[in-house]
Amino acid sequence: MNKMSDGNNEVSVNYFVICDQVITEAQTGKQSLIGTYSALMAQSLPFYSNLSVAIGIRVTNKQSHQIKFRLVAPDKSVLFESPVLPYDEASTGKSVDAMGFATLQMGINLQAVPMAQTGVYLAELVVDDLAVSEYSLSVQQQAPPPPAGGGSTFPRAQGNLH
Repeated sequence: MNKMSDGNNEVSVNYFVICDQVITEAQTGKQSLIGTYSALMAQSLPFYSNLSVAIGIRVTNKQSHQIKFRLVAPDKSVLFESPVLPYDEASTGKSVDAMGFATLQMGINLQAVPMAQTGVYLAELVVDDLAVSEYSLSVQQQAPPPPAGGGSTFPRAQGNLH
């Protein structure tokens, strides 16, 4: 768990992962994460990928926070930075008053994120302009298939297969 603290205000990152899909149940706010991963294999570059990001944060103060998601390419260029994510200050304040903390759960679904190079992409969770958590995503290119009709070490099937 990563923490950011400035005096009596603490932000703890409970989880921060990339996955295929984040589903948030409307009545309870419970999140279901489908297909977590840390690597992508590409047949060719560039390619486009759909990514979902699941975030769980715990705060212990009623102070509002500016929370963003950033994706940095292997060459250190910023590939994507979200606008400030929604933060319900009134609801958070009620939870802090009642329990001493509030848990914030967020899901971000991104479509057609361009991946132009192999290497390690870095997903960053940014709270109040400070990167508080990182998640590495490795992008590798698959080796091309062997040419058709030659070079295979597997025996060819003979006859009829039933």
